Amino acid sequence: MALAFPSIRTRLEDGVLFATLDAGPLNLLGVDLVRDLVSLVDTLDTDPGEVRVVVIDRAAPDYFSAHVDLSAVSQYTAEAAKAGAPVAPHWGCFCTGWRTCL
Repeated sequence: MALAFPSIRTRLEDGVLFATLDAGPLNLLGVDLVRDLVSLVDTLDTDPGEVRVVVIDRAAPDYFSAHVDLSAVSQYTAEAAKAGAPVAPHWGCFCTGWRTCL
């Protein structure tokens, strides 16, 4: 399974998908990283292939993720609406989708 995302590097080893957040020095949860995380979840939900476990780690040595880019919340909402998500998407919706995928 080849998974390619601009802000997430992936590698598959023996059923374990390592998803490395690589979105700049702070791994800020901005529109691009959220879009890539949602795409990853959607892809695995549709066709998990050989993936049995997902391990999320980070490329940044000092931060897993500094924080959410609150100035971009309206963009998250617009992106989610385009994808058919609930009218008021929030981090909980993403997490619910993630649990469903696993």
